[in-house]
Amino acid sequence: MSHNFKSILIVGGSGFVGSILTDKLLDEGYNIVSYDIEIYGHNYSKNALKNKNFRFVKGDIRDQKLFKTATKSVDAVIFLACISNDPSYDHNLKLSHSINFECFENCVRAAKESGIKRFIFASSSSIYGPSDATDVTEDHPINPITKYSQDKYYCEKILLDFNCQDFQPVIVRPATLFGISNRVRFDLVVNILTVNGVLEKNIVVHGGKQLRPNLHVKDMVDFYSCILKSSHELVGGSAFNIGLENHRVSDLANMVKNTIADKLAFHPKIKTISINDTRSYQINSEKAFKQLGFKPKRSIYEGIETMIDYLVKSNLNSVTDTLKYSNVNQIKNFNFPAI
Repeated sequence: MSHNFKSILIVGGSGFVGSILTDKLLDEGYNIVSYDIEIYGHNYSKNALKNKNFRFVKGDIRDQKLFKTATKSVDAVIFLACISNDPSYDHNLKLSHSINFECFENCVRAAKESGIKRFIFASSSSIYGPSDATDVTEDHPINPITKYSQDKYYCEKILLDFNCQDFQPVIVRPATLFGISNRVRFDLVVNILTVNGVLEKNIVVHGGKQLRPNLHVKDMVDFYSCILKSSHELVGGSAFNIGLENHRVSDLANMVKNTIADKLAFHPKIKTISINDTRSYQINSEKAFKQLGFKPKRSIYEGIETMIDYLVKSNLNSVTDTLKYSNVNQIKNFNFPAI
């Protein structure tokens, strides 16, 4: 069984992924409703804002009444909204837990009661926890070690409890993203290494031996589009890893250094700081590749080159200038409503 989805609710549509996912799905002919509290601003493109098939709702996902209203006129949900990454989550544990977990079951129930057929949830590959396994598939034991990844796993379990013929949960476990979006982020591994190299000529590596799976943000967006087009038999009730390249952080730093040397004709230094960070992940995405015929198109080098071009054209002069583009700083300065 397959569904011809026409109207999509993107929860977190003004974020790093959501803002360009909005553009892609509008280009593909979908009607889009974006629901976002806009912690990071109003990041929709000019093309989206003037598109008659687009509207946005500024709202908190903890606002049950407003969220339920937003689900009324759509066929499918792509749920991206959360306090994203460990440092941001840890800034205010109670607030983060209320956003990332406590309201989630209400959101899922509202979607199901509104007749939504497919609910795509952005989880995280960090739910597997540190592993020496070289082949971390979707069947690998789950061992989340941070509050952020624990909440992601708890949400997965809640969502799957709602699985039935008329309501299809799909779980996506992304790698660490990189690249440029309508909403710029410099606090992702490949991006921040590039920022350090270009603006400071000094790439700081914390640890370095940790393995990280990586994925270009535009490939992430393409994968959500792929899931929308896939049949219930292929995706309903399933979880999918999605990443392309597993690399040690120290290797990523060298890739950044060499790309900067090629493009800008100077060689940044690499400074390694030893830390006690056991978070080492490497995921296998063959299920998505074989079952859905999906393949990421963009390499880490392409992402680094695009970031270098962006930084050269920007008015940013130092890493300090980029801090306002990090999740944790924007969350610290955002006035969350009391709900």
